[in-house]
Amino acid sequence: MKQCNATCTEFLLPATETLPPITFVSSTNPPPNPKVLLILPGGGYQKVMVKKEGTVIANHFSSLGFVSFVCDYPIGPRGTMSLRAKNVEPIISSAARTLEFIRESKEDERFGGNLDLTSISLIGFSAGGHLSLCLCEHDKKHNKTYPPIYATLLVYPTLRSPTCWCIAGGLWIVLSLFGKKIFKDKNEHCYCYGCNSKAMERLIPSLPEHVMCVTVKGDMLLPAKKHSKVLVKKLEEEGRRVRYLHGGPFWLYHGCGLHGCWGEEGKFFLRQACNIEGGEEKKVDDTRI
Repeated sequence: MKQCNATCTEFLLPATETLPPITFVSSTNPPPNPKVLLILPGGGYQKVMVKKEGTVIANHFSSLGFVSFVCDYPIGPRGTMSLRAKNVEPIISSAARTLEFIRESKEDERFGGNLDLTSISLIGFSAGGHLSLCLCEHDKKHNKTYPPIYATLLVYPTLRSPTCWCIAGGLWIVLSLFGKKIFKDKNEHCYCYGCNSKAMERLIPSLPEHVMCVTVKGDMLLPAKKHSKVLVKKLEEEGRRVRYLHGGPFWLYHGCGLHGCWGEEGKFFLRQACNIEGGEEKKVDDTRI
């Protein structure tokens, strides 16, 4: 076991035949019945930002009494063309097995011996935000035994075609001409939920009651209007409650990880959703798009 700071410890569960590597993070003095976070870092399905969007985030929320499992899910084949449904499916399955492992580990002494499975929450960044949405849908279909996912916090999530990554690579001209045809995918777990109204309509009922979505003002890679706003608008049209935060300075970039513009507000969201006592809501620059 590694002590990552004065108040938090972590240890790695190596990959097995059925599970990806998982990092467990807990405060040094967790409550007797700790609530659980499953954290899905970003990385464009080409890498997994385990520290910046994983263990650092787990450490931040450990002060609320959460224990966290950071999923180092498998990446897809190299290249944007790999981000089709058939290649995302194994990643969804890996995340689903991680969630199942957490539920089956309720009484595992390594994790405290008494996990609270009634309010498991997800935190997903970028591609991990997309994976969180897919996992909610998968769990809705296949979980008949355990309490459902309780809340989800999405930080600059990817909700449309990944052409934006190619823009960053200088291929935006080609993709602007052919991208819609190339990336159109009608399979159930299509990567571009935002481009597929039927997929979005199917997705909404799978989401938990408590949803928070965060975007940052300087995100040129996944502009909020084409990603998070699609989901937020659809949720509001369906009469669902969603906490939406668009903040930070204009230079705050995609992939920033933990930042003051949303960190404390994220704590308040989970504290309120999971009925954790204590703390005041931090006032932030909350600008609707």
